[in-house]
Order: sequence, then structure tokens, then C-alpha cells
Amino acid sequence: MRAFDECGELFSRNVRAGSRSTSEKLQAHVHDRWFYYRGNVIGRLHDLLDDIESERTVVRTVSRKMRRIYDWNRWVDTWLDLFHSAESTIPIMADRNPSMIKIFDLLQTNRVVSKETILRELSWAPKQRALSWTSFRKRLRVVAPDDSDCPEAVFRLRPGTDLFRAAVAKPE
Repeated sequence: MRAFDECGELFSRNVRAGSRSTSEKLQAHVHDRWFYYRGNVIGRLHDLLDDIESERTVVRTVSRKMRRIYDWNRWVDTWLDLFHSAESTIPIMADRNPSMIKIFDLLQTNRVVSKETILRELSWAPKQRALSWTSFRKRLRVVAPDDSDCPEAVFRLRPGTDLFRAAVAKPE
């Protein structure tokens, strides 16, 4: 139930931010008709449905304002910078790590290996391991870049790469 409450709080904050630059009358309308406590949800839904055309006009106005604030294009660069900053703090996995050795063996044998195959072969479930996948991926990409055009992570061993020598090479 807590996750539901947190979603409700997030929705409430977002809508209030989107309606701030509207008239006080419209802000009051949004507050009075769109937000409710569990006990009066049925009454609120009846009120909204009784005047659906008017509510559509209000929704269009508020949603236009919300898109100006929360539009993906407005935030994408900030999120990417944050992601890259966080990723840069994750260390590269050591070559002697037993799991890294198994990954190198898979790659040496198959020349092309997907993340899904790696997880399956190592009996890992996504998000259920003590070590960050990113640390393995960073090391793996030195010898086998992943194809960014592929919908899933697929690593292809660079032509002419000797994994024995690559294991002692410094990462890029």
C-alpha cells in the first residue's frame, strides 16, 4: 500500500506543478475534484463523470502545462549525465574474478554472447547478485563491444582478439 501512496503523492506533486501557472479558480477546481481520500473515491468519480466534457477541457489545459515541465526532451540530457556520472563510479571487474573468467570462456568459445546467455550460464538472475553487472560489462566491452543497435546486450569478440592477452591489457 505504501507504493500506492507514494505514486499518489508523486501524481499530486506533478499535477500541482502543472497547474501552478493556471488561474486560482482552475487550481482550486483541480484540487477539489481530482484529489481524494479512499473514503470518497466513488463520489469523486461520479462528479467527474457527470461533467466529463468540462473535465476534458481542464485536463487538456493542465496536461499541456505538465508537458512543458516534465517533457522527456527537457530532462533527457540531465538524466543521461546523471547516469554516466553514477556509472563512472563503478569499478571495472578484475580479470581474475571467477565469474569474469567464466564470461571470457563463454566468449572465447562462442565469439558472440548475449547478456541473457551470460546470466543463464552463470545461474544469475537479474538484480540478484552481489556484484554489479556494469562492472562486468565495462571489462567485457574492452574485448567485445556490445552492439547498441541490438535490442538486447550482445557482445562480439573483436576480430583477432586473444582473450589470454586481453585479460592482462589495461581497459580503455
